[in-house]
Amino acid sequence: MEGFIAYARKDRAMLDGLLERLDPDMRKGIGPKYWADPAIEGGQKWNKKIEAAIERAEVFLLLVSPGFLFSDYIYRIELPAIRARAARCDGLVVPVLVEKCMWEQHLAEYDNHAVPTIGPWLKAIRDCRPQRDGFHEAHVQLCAAVKAFKTDRRGSVP
Repeated sequence: MEGFIAYARKDRAMLDGLLERLDPDMRKGIGPKYWADPAIEGGQKWNKKIEAAIERAEVFLLLVSPGFLFSDYIYRIELPAIRARAARCDGLVVPVLVEKCMWEQHLAEYDNHAVPTIGPWLKAIRDCRPQRDGFHEAHVQLCAAVKAFKTDRRGSVP
């Protein structure tokens, strides 16, 4: 199973922090193989690589922040492609709140999947102290969401 991570450039450190936790799962084959644009090598047509990665993905992580919502490329290109692909493949879209912002009005259809929740509340990773606890909760909750997604698709536990 493949995944795609959409994020704002200014949130690269948050992407790296999340990938640090997801990578061991990817290497063991127990989680989706997530793709993000740092995988694009020099000289490659980056927009084509992003389009192809979205078309292969079934799981989409949206690293939500003010920068994410401000990004014209995310808003005009990535989000419509993600929404279309997720609808075609009955994919899973999970907002990962990295910084407080008014994201719900833009991604309301995915608000029941947002992570990380600490206790009963959604909490931005940047607001968690220590921050590693926010990454940990996001990782645990993403694993549970992907497991439930796989179970729903197969009709039974893998």
